[in-house]
Amino acid sequence: MIISHSFIKNISTLLFLTFLMIVAIHIPTSALLNNPIFYNDETKLFNLNETNMIPYKKVGFAITNLMDISVIISQTESQLSALYDLYLGFDDSDFTNNYITIKNNYETNTLQKKKGNKSAKFVSGNNSIILFPTKNSVLKNNISSFQNFTITFSLYPYRVGEETQSITEYEGFYDHPSTGSQKYGFNITIEGGIVNYHFINFFIDDEGMFYSFTLQEKTPLINSKWEQHAIVVDSANNNIKIYRNNIEQDVILIRQSQSSTSSRLHPAPILAKSEHLPLTIGKNGVFSLDEFIIYKDATTNFMEYTPNKMVFFETDVFNISKNISALHEMNLEASSTNFYYRLAYRIDDTYFLPDTRTVNLPWVYINPEKKQFPSSQSMGKYLQWRVEYYTPPTPTEEEFYIQNIFARFKETSDPGIISISKVLTKDKAVEISWKTLPNSLIDSYEIYYGEKPRNYFGKAIISPDSPVAIDIDKSAVSQNISYLLEGLDNEKPYYISIRAKDIYGQYGPFSPEIISRPSSINVDFGYSIGR
Repeated sequence: MIISHSFIKNISTLLFLTFLMIVAIHIPTSALLNNPIFYNDETKLFNLNETNMIPYKKVGFAITNLMDISVIISQTESQLSALYDLYLGFDDSDFTNNYITIKNNYETNTLQKKKGNKSAKFVSGNNSIILFPTKNSVLKNNISSFQNFTITFSLYPYRVGEETQSITEYEGFYDHPSTGSQKYGFNITIEGGIVNYHFINFFIDDEGMFYSFTLQEKTPLINSKWEQHAIVVDSANNNIKIYRNNIEQDVILIRQSQSSTSSRLHPAPILAKSEHLPLTIGKNGVFSLDEFIIYKDATTNFMEYTPNKMVFFETDVFNISKNISALHEMNLEASSTNFYYRLAYRIDDTYFLPDTRTVNLPWVYINPEKKQFPSSQSMGKYLQWRVEYYTPPTPTEEEFYIQNIFARFKETSDPGIISISKVLTKDKAVEISWKTLPNSLIDSYEIYYGEKPRNYFGKAIISPDSPVAIDIDKSAVSQNISYLLEGLDNEKPYYISIRAKDIYGQYGPFSPEIISRPSSINVDFGYSIGR
């Protein structure tokens, strides 16, 4: 059977067109046009997963384990309603399930408020709130949770220098066998403009002896200014701490002599004649209160909720690829896409320190959906990420966490391996010839030589020391190159190899090593006399 040349040509054309159609489906046109050095335009993936999740720098984030997966989770303040023992927001958001309200007398204050639309104003002798804790309350210390609790409140004083004002108290009396009737409980008061925290016979040692403690803020209150105050009773860690505007003011050890080596103390059982001790708020006050909260445990997560507060973390610098790579896509896997966050990166072809202060590389903020990167900052081998998270406009019980950040990139091929086509051994010289590689991005070739295999530290009298850089004619697609290594020692073997370097500074593999030995007989007439 004879097949005509035109039939073969048509079949070849059809196969070629079919191949182009397949390529066009899988490879973007822009990649075909713009990336001659990429590996068939295939994208590679780098994941910031549980094995390398540890941030280099973080503010408001922490590493935790979620279902056996390491995640970076935001530690922004939330309402933590599950931990509330009592919540008085004075704004139709009170939580008093663990208390029975006996008295609820205060002036509604819509002018000065910390959160919401109003606060509670206590300015007369009749103003106060009285509640009785139920058996589920943290103040009923017959339950184990009483070992730890936290009280926070926002205070707006009107007359700091007035007589003693009671912010809150939980007090009763008991009969001591030797001293008679004794007070028991705790109170928070304003005395001489200073907020004091008193614990009266509140702790007991193993021998039944009772102890009292007082903590005090460092500076007086400021009239007509909202400030937040907190006390954290942490019996598990044997300390009590007080805070003002999130700054620690005082701390004591719950021990006999305030020494870490002395015996530990424990909250005493309720000793009062009646176990129904009242919790009183605002007695003899000349102030407004807002966000009065009792937590069921020791916590320092009592900061005021700040909408649009920015927290962030930065990763280490990762070597994502062997060769220069072009970014193709970048995104993160988070607990929810409804949160407010920004993703940024820095990329370079050489390693840089992760600390922002030590490198002149700006952060590039991107919209992951657009998959676009600035051309001047889209290629490299080393990558670092930054995530900025902004708190939602209103508090939420949901937590924002990130389980992965990933980048897809297209890795460049290396310039290619050179095949040395011709070697001429001469007198004190070696001439090497090779064909340029068909890569328009090659910038130069480097000749390596030395006196031992793969030990290219050769020196010559005339030619430069190893390696010798040979620039090429960028306009020539294909050409033969020859170079004469001169000033070598005769009768000594030289080991020679060549590799290419592209415009990104990437090197190709070394060519197969050749051995050449210059000699005095390698002259035009083919002999030498006396040497």
